[in-house]
Amino acid sequence: MEIVEGVITLLSSKYSAFCMTAVIFLLFSMPTSGISKSMVSNGIKVNGYLDKIAHFVAFAAWAFCWQFVFKNYIQTLIIGIIYGILLEVWQDKLPGKYRRTFSWYDGVADGLGVIMGLFMYYLVQLFLE
Repeated sequence: MEIVEGVITLLSSKYSAFCMTAVIFLLFSMPTSGISKSMVSNGIKVNGYLDKIAHFVAFAAWAFCWQFVFKNYIQTLIIGIIYGILLEVWQDKLPGKYRRTFSWYDGVADGLGVIMGLFMYYLVQLFLE
């Protein structure tokens, strides 16, 4: 149980959640052309859904971490959706080769990821009780 308590303490730290937020920001600020080329050269098939899966997984992890800090489902949901939309605006405003396009579909994937992260948090809480 000491390991579980340690993990919960780590996840409950706002610094862990801030790190998750920063990692997502940095990853989603990278140009996709370099990522796609390296994936294709490694034999990974790149399609339009891969980006949506990345958004979904990243925001599920984001919501899971932040829920340990906020402990308020509505607050985490609203902030997660706003963060996802702001990231899309940011991507659209990046200069030159870093520029990525705004996509409502990415925003939807972000929002669904937040919901999944909150659901995972709920399941973990049931398990811990």
